[in-house]
Order: sequence, then C-alpha cells, then structure tokens
Amino acid sequence: AHARNEGKKEGIQEGVQQGKIQMIKGMHELGVPLETIAKASKLGIDEVERILEQK
Repeated sequence: AHARNEGKKEGIQEGVQQGKIQMIKGMHELGVPLETIAKASKLGIDEVERILEQK
C-alpha cells in the first residue's frame, strides 16, 4: 500500500508539473513578460526560459 501511495504522489506531482509547463507556455504565447511568468509560476527566470526552449 505504501508503494502505491508513493506512486500516486509521483503521478500527482507529474501532473502538476505538466500543468505548470502548459501555463508557462500559454502565458508566453500571450506576450506576458518573463518576469511575470516567473513570479506567477514561482520559478526563476532561467527555469522559465529552459521550459520555453523545450518546445
């Protein structure tokens, strides 16, 4: 049961990450400045740029 809970937590985390990536890409497409995207996503500007380069 413990391993199942760990797997579920990892799946939820992965889903949250995917949602955050989609949000970052969507905001960028709307022309939102990188600083604003970084603040909204609670990531550094360098991390936001790395995500946007991943296309």
